[in-house]
Amino acid sequence: MWYYHKMGKNKLEKQVNNRYTELIDSIIIKAIKNNDAVSVPNTLSKDNDSSQVFSKVIINDYLLEIDFEIDIKYGFCITEISCMLQEQIMNDIEKNTKFKVKKINIRVRNVTI
Repeated sequence: MWYYHKMGKNKLEKQVNNRYTELIDSIIIKAIKNNDAVSVPNTLSKDNDSSQVFSKVIINDYLLEIDFEIDIKYGFCITEISCMLQEQIMNDIEKNTKFKVKKINIRVRNVTI
């Protein structure tokens, strides 16, 4: 309780949201790395590190809205891969956290050859 009062409500909430966002990002990266058809866009990865992705995560009463971008390899069906990725990320988040997923928006930034 002392920690809460010393930091202030807004700063503490921001830190907690940042930790949750990092956790969600790690689940997204795991799903991307387990799928040979997709990758993190090079221009979006922090410091050209493919183990990090920029995502937008909105947390509202344990409901998540997630937006992120991917690159997909030529020859794969975008809708099938996106749907598979959405289901995998949703299942992993709901299995490993207390959150429920409201929606996941995946934007395909590039088709790579």
